Amino acid sequence: GQRRRVSVALALLKDPAVLFMDEPTSGLDSSAARDVIGCVKHIAATTGMVVVCTIHQPSTELFASFSRAMILGKNGKVAYCGPTASLPGFLSDVEHPLPEGSNLAEFALDLVDCDPAEEESTLRHVTAQWPSHRRPAHRTKEGFSPGVGGVLRGTSFRTSDGTVLGASLPAQLLVHLRRQSILAFRDPSLFSVRLVIFLLSNFLFTLVYFDSRTRNQDQVTNKVFLSVWFIAVPTCMSVAAIPAMAFQFRAIRKEVENGQYSPVSFLLASVVVQAIGVMLMALSALIMLYVFANFHTPAIPEMALLFAATIWTFGSIAQTLAVGLSSLEIGPQLAMLAQLALWFASFLFSGFFLRGGAPIIRDVFEKASPLRWAISSIIKAELRGTTWEGATLLLDTDGPDLQARAMGRGFYCPLDASPSLCFGRTGAQILDTLKAGLFETAGSEDTFRSDVLNIAAIGLAFKIATVLLVLGMTLSERFRSRTV
Repeated sequence: GQRRRVSVALALLKDPAVLFMDEPTSGLDSSAARDVIGCVKHIAATTGMVVVCTIHQPSTELFASFSRAMILGKNGKVAYCGPTASLPGFLSDVEHPLPEGSNLAEFALDLVDCDPAEEESTLRHVTAQWPSHRRPAHRTKEGFSPGVGGVLRGTSFRTSDGTVLGASLPAQLLVHLRRQSILAFRDPSLFSVRLVIFLLSNFLFTLVYFDSRTRNQDQVTNKVFLSVWFIAVPTCMSVAAIPAMAFQFRAIRKEVENGQYSPVSFLLASVVVQAIGVMLMALSALIMLYVFANFHTPAIPEMALLFAATIWTFGSIAQTLAVGLSSLEIGPQLAMLAQLALWFASFLFSGFFLRGGAPIIRDVFEKASPLRWAISSIIKAELRGTTWEGATLLLDTDGPDLQARAMGRGFYCPLDASPSLCFGRTGAQILDTLKAGLFETAGSEDTFRSDVLNIAAIGLAFKIATVLLVLGMTLSERFRSRTV
């Protein structure tokens, strides 16, 4: 008995948020058991700690001290789960009223303590009745109290006095927003690590291409490469969030199966939290672009929208893979490999590396490549409206020799300049030169709106796939559990 009380005291010394106890009153007399449970209940009430314990043959007074009770049959099925004070009403509903003067806990346990193989056993009858009784409200001494499934699932009930009970979808959404915000703060792989990697990787690129801060002809290619790395490499870091996403959905799936809430509230909350994280990561990218890399300031709004859309799209792809493969034991690892493969394919077919090839394959991959549209827009946003040293605009009054040097491009460079380092005086001229040689998706035409829409459309397609997967997997499990 003394050892049992010491073990409970040691557990309480750690000040846990949730305390699990296996038969804490075993080996204690009735007085000591009442004192231990009373002490634990007092601490839980004053600190907000949640206490879950298993207990056998409690006294009437001890059993009444628990706010909620779950009774399991020998077949492993739930015979009752809800407020302790509602148990007598449930027993009356299933035609097994509590005899006067009987111990409630002992009577309930005796009902389910029988051979589950017996076809007409009380156990089968009680466990079969519980699913249909867990949704409606059960009468307690205080009035009406909704069943545990109904409160947490988000459905509502109207009692005889007109009172509506149950957690609404907005209430569930608020709970999920708080829960996922705390998770995002505590699990750095979701946003914090990616945010730090964004800052460090982009800062490294600004050091490598530090000379590209000046707008000279010999820095055009460096500025283009810097733009590519700025938008491409950080999006690869979405793979870091996949394990946390997969483990989170496994818990969500189980909770929805148990009727704790609607999967819609989880989906809505994840969209909100993801949007906040995307904005923070886009902001970190803009800090590096304009504080250290000297990018074109008038393009800040376009850059912000472009980074947000691209990061959101790759985050949506990661979430789809994490949810879709979460049922497998090695699902997170497979999802990470698939995410890396999709990112690499998107980078490969971004128009920056490959020119030509099989038309059908290229068309499919290019249209489905978020980085193709992102890289095109970031280069155009940076170069459009700028002026670059080392090249001179061709005037109508210039002589034939300058006309020949311009070769119909509208600009010319000094005679001692390398032809490969003569791109143009204006940003539009440089973009047309890049399109003719280095980067086929460049060009002076304004495609920002269509590029962002293409990126968003790809992300939206994966987001819809995530919604369908979540609804399909959670609701199918709930249906299966009800029919078993």
